[in-house]
This record gives sequence, C-alpha cells and structure tokens, in this order.
Amino acid sequence: MFKFLKKDSMFLGFMLGAIVPPVIFVILYFSNKYLSVKFDKDHILEDNTVKLVSIVLNIFIFRYYLVKEKVEKTGRGVLLATFIYALIIFYFFIRKY
Repeated sequence: MFKFLKKDSMFLGFMLGAIVPPVIFVILYFSNKYLSVKFDKDHILEDNTVKLVSIVLNIFIFRYYLVKEKVEKTGRGVLLATFIYALIIFYFFIRKY
C-alpha cells in the first residue's frame, strides 16, 4: 500500500523528517493544553520541551530507515531535516536569552 515509503530517496527522507515533527508538535501541544486544564495547572510541559521532544522523535524514523529498511539516502534525508529543525530551535532559543 505504501510502497513509496520504501524507496531510497533523500527527498523522501527529508520530507518525512520535515513533516513528522510539526504533526507530533501539534499533538503534544494540544495534549499538554488539555491536561493542564484537566489537572488545573499552568502547564504540564514547557513549550521548549514540547518542541524538543517533537524533533527528537525523528530519531526513531531515522533508525527505522537505516537499520530495518537499509535505505541510506532516506535516512540521510531524515537526519538532514532533523539537524535543520534543531538549528532553527536553538537559534530562536539563544536569541530569546
């Protein structure tokens, strides 16, 4: 069904690595807001923690493509997207302080 996800392409890896963190961020962000209202707290997780966790979860995709599927270009694309997200987050974090 999802045969195109098994392809060895750096573009595919970059797109997967670029799409997954925002999706995870939205899920974690709204879960955090829901839980903070439910438990009557300001927040459960800091916003920076939610950002960092959404980026770090890309490592599971990276590992899947390198170890299980053995498609190196796709893994490199995921890693490239992860590094770009990390640089952007750290740039804005340092700029904030």
